[in-house]
Amino acid sequence: MKKYISLLSLCIFISLVPSTARAATGTEFINAVRSFVSTGLANADSNFASLRGTPIQEPLGTHFHVTTAFGAFLPDCHISGYLPPSFPSGKWVLSCSSPGLAASNAGLLRSLVYTGVIRALPLCFTRTLNPLLLNGEDFRWDCHHATHGISVDVSSFPTHDGYISFLLEVYNYLGAPPPVSLGPSPAPSPTPIVITVAKPVPTLTMGGVQVAYADYLTLVVAEQAAFLKGKAGLVHAVEILKGGDEMPPSFPYWAYAGKTTQNGVPTVTTWVCGNLSPTEQRAALTDGTLMGLLDSGLGGPALQKAYAAASAADAALGPNAADPFANRRRFVLEISRYFS
Repeated sequence: MKKYISLLSLCIFISLVPSTARAATGTEFINAVRSFVSTGLANADSNFASLRGTPIQEPLGTHFHVTTAFGAFLPDCHISGYLPPSFPSGKWVLSCSSPGLAASNAGLLRSLVYTGVIRALPLCFTRTLNPLLLNGEDFRWDCHHATHGISVDVSSFPTHDGYISFLLEVYNYLGAPPPVSLGPSPAPSPTPIVITVAKPVPTLTMGGVQVAYADYLTLVVAEQAAFLKGKAGLVHAVEILKGGDEMPPSFPYWAYAGKTTQNGVPTVTTWVCGNLSPTEQRAALTDGTLMGLLDSGLGGPALQKAYAAASAADAALGPNAADPFANRRRFVLEISRYFS
């Protein structure tokens, strides 16, 4: 996920339809999802015992209503136990369904769900992209322990009247089989990427700024060198993985943590949410390192001027700004597609 949800979209209005119709903000939806996941994870090891309410009479399993309410977004909640011998791979599941939701498009709603989940996850969880593990879910995160496994799943379904409903689930597996593998991945190359310029152009338009092509190439080389640990480079990049619950609320995917000097080498540090997939983590580290390089004055005259303007706009937000990097982050995301 190279392009992350903008904070501006948190102000999107959502309607619950039809019987519970009212306007709600994206922040409310994120908070409901986050509350569900946090509560589920806090009770998963005990098979959700403290959340079990009155029993539901159904065959094949043990089913309960849920004692905790998660609001209008997630009103339909159950706890189910699927136990041996009827189910050899035993598991307990906390699940909640949303009513039909309406917004400008389904992609925005999925982005809000995604944000709510990763804000609640500790570092153990990593997003699962393996198609052999996914069973039609939109998203899944897994944490494997020695004796059991826990997963958080999100699925979505169209309603009969054209809206979208989400199913959120927290699973506690009663065993810990090894995760399914698609086979070994090739080892990364220790050498930097070779850039071939077939048809050089004098300038590029990046984030509304005309950038000399030579300055762009210099920044590309600086970024590649930053990732080569122990190699020559003007600046080194450091990644610190954090759980979603440890990331700044203003931006839960990556956060620029500033410049230091390590072993005599200028170093830029990026906090990256460890609950993203490996591909998403690499994209987040690229964006954070790009901000660090601009913060180190390596972008060339045009980009540095634009970055300085964004820095000034951030300073004008004052000491109590929810996101003190809002304008610089927006600028970096606008130009980051040139550095994928």
